[in-house]
Amino acid sequence: MNEKTKFSFVILFVLLPIIFIISSISWRFFIVGKNFFAVIIDVFGILGIYYIFVSLLFSFVSIKKMNLRDIES
Repeated sequence: MNEKTKFSFVILFVLLPIIFIISSISWRFFIVGKNFFAVIIDVFGILGIYYIFVSLLFSFVSIKKMNLRDIES
């Protein structure tokens, strides 16, 4: 992995999900006033779908950039 790929991985798999969890829970539970367990179930359900799509996208882009020389070493 080069530095650009590592940075993209950290942004997509760590930073954005944490921002989404904090903002969504604070908005839906504290401001709107929905049930906490319903909010948690919705947030983690959306996050699971997000991880599936991002994982597919990340692996497709990584495979597309891979050369046969990279596999041999």
